Amino acid sequence: MAVFGIVNMLFYLAIIGFVIYVILKMLSHMEERNTYLKEIRNELRKSNENEKVNKDEHEM
Repeated sequence: MAVFGIVNMLFYLAIIGFVIYVILKMLSHMEERNTYLKEIRNELRKSNENEKVNKDEHEM
């Protein structure tokens, strides 16, 4: 009968481990996504600055 208690405890530990794994994986994915978005933001800012400079040159 003690075997059922051990199996039950291992089952719950496995579930908790899986939940922790999923949370860490989601956080990793979100961090990677934010890095990509920051790169896109920086490229857009750079592009907008270049357009602004070109526009100012044409107005002169």
